[in-house]
Amino acid sequence: MDILYGDTTFLNQYLLQALKTGDLYTAQSIMNQRYDKQKTVPLEEQKCGSFMLLSVLSHELLKQGITTQAFHPIYNRCYQAIDKTRSIIDLKKSDEHMLQSFLKMYDKNWVKTNHNIVNDVLAYIHMHLEHKLNASIIAEALHYSPSYIQRIFKKTMNMSLMAYIKQAKINHGITLLDMSLNISEVAHILHFYDSPHFIRTFKQITGQTPLQYRKTKHNKNDL
Repeated sequence: MDILYGDTTFLNQYLLQALKTGDLYTAQSIMNQRYDKQKTVPLEEQKCGSFMLLSVLSHELLKQGITTQAFHPIYNRCYQAIDKTRSIIDLKKSDEHMLQSFLKMYDKNWVKTNHNIVNDVLAYIHMHLEHKLNASIIAEALHYSPSYIQRIFKKTMNMSLMAYIKQAKINHGITLLDMSLNISEVAHILHFYDSPHFIRTFKQITGQTPLQYRKTKHNKNDL
């Protein structure tokens, strides 16, 4: 599939389709085609394309029901990252991180409750899986009390806030492991205390260690 960078609408349609189906590989392939075709295009022009993509992705997320209050942190972080890039290589890295961030948020499984505040909490969690997360941090960001969000979260989700955070981080950890990152890198990215803490939590959630998970997946891929 050849993507013409000048046809922004065409490019964004394929990217959105890939992200909504959880296909990061295709999304990254499309972006790589963009850079291959635009090797001689000045950096500032390519940054305009990245800003445009950020706007399109943001609009789609808002259509899912994520509130602007919950969405602002990730939008601002991506915007600032694009704005500060000083090379094509850095811009490509920024775009790849943006795609990964939005891919996590396009998972509709966490925006289906009937409670708007719980939806905001869920959105914040999935936007910040690679940050330290607890009730106090989330409550401060969303301007609620920790006890309140913990109470309504458990009532709505039938599990504690911290249990959900732990599970969400391990699910994201699986994605990172599939990207060939080593266990210590994944533990650091997800803000676990250390590798043993990540391994214990991983086994608690999945029933196997990260190494066992990789071996199992490798054996399945060989079938």
